[in-house]
Amino acid sequence: MRPPGIVVFNMVVAASGNIEGLNVSRLRASEKRIKRKDLLITMLRDNPKTSRKKLINKIGIGIDTIRVYMRELNKEGRLPEGALEGFMAQGSLKHRPTPESRRRHLLRMMRVNPRIPNSELAEGLATSIRTVERDRTKLRREGFITGTGRRLYVAHSVLGAKRELKMRRMLELLKEDPELTHGDMTNHLRVSKASITVYINTLRRRGDLPRDFHLRKKTSFKRVHRRLEAARARRKPVILEGIVAGLTHSEIAWQFRVSPWIVSTDISAMRRLEDPMFEEAEMRRDQLRPPSKPKPLSRDVAEENRDRALLEVGLTFEEANQQYLDWIENAGPDDSLLRVRAVEGCDD
Repeated sequence: MRPPGIVVFNMVVAASGNIEGLNVSRLRASEKRIKRKDLLITMLRDNPKTSRKKLINKIGIGIDTIRVYMRELNKEGRLPEGALEGFMAQGSLKHRPTPESRRRHLLRMMRVNPRIPNSELAEGLATSIRTVERDRTKLRREGFITGTGRRLYVAHSVLGAKRELKMRRMLELLKEDPELTHGDMTNHLRVSKASITVYINTLRRRGDLPRDFHLRKKTSFKRVHRRLEAARARRKPVILEGIVAGLTHSEIAWQFRVSPWIVSTDISAMRRLEDPMFEEAEMRRDQLRPPSKPKPLSRDVAEENRDRALLEVGLTFEEANQQYLDWIENAGPDDSLLRVRAVEGCDD
């Protein structure tokens, strides 16, 4: 019989001095196994009738492992007197709950008190704290448990767990791309738009999303038109001030860092709609503008040819016109037309 606390390994020392066949993980597991057995012996020595729940919670292992340890210690003769009988008298170990029923019972306990500690869960389920932690991790991965601390939520059904998974996926998508629309989210999650709205309201109520959060809606013609009108309304006061000051379109556009074409379009729209504010701005501009000197009228080619012809004949405009009127009164049907003719627009 091997003395307590001693573990014998099958190992071979090579010529280089290294130990072959030594597994570090096995060594650590054996050390844990020895410590657990020693703790089990100490507890049974103090009280041979210690309950299984206390053994499970104190040692941190399941009932099956404790049963194996009890058998090994009994063969080694290290168990205190009456410990095995008291352990077996607490009931049969054959009728154990399945992992699924244990997790269902765990969920029922957490629905009553979501902040129940793992120690109480292990005591209520007659299992170890480590098993409770594994079950909670699995349930969290499946969507039955969400959040931590005061924001811990327990789903009441399989459909609720699926909804939690959908909301978790929604948060991941929003983190990757905050500009997703309702249609994009529907395509990603394969749910209806009404379900998307319910998910968003739930996440806002929990605090996972801001209170004023809204998904970006799909752009439409009406929405684009409203957006353009809002931008035009923001530019309108500055454009009117520029018109009163006599600025050009380029100078006004430079203040917005936009193209002069946008300013021209806004002014054309105000002129087309007969905006009273635009008309008032033009009136004020005309009042503030200094009076300009009248420009001399430009002479066309016909007037220049007429003056040249009068200069050649040696007549003035009035003399040539009177001569033409006299010819009209006295001319016969065979008389030829004079070279100098009356000018249109002259009074009789």
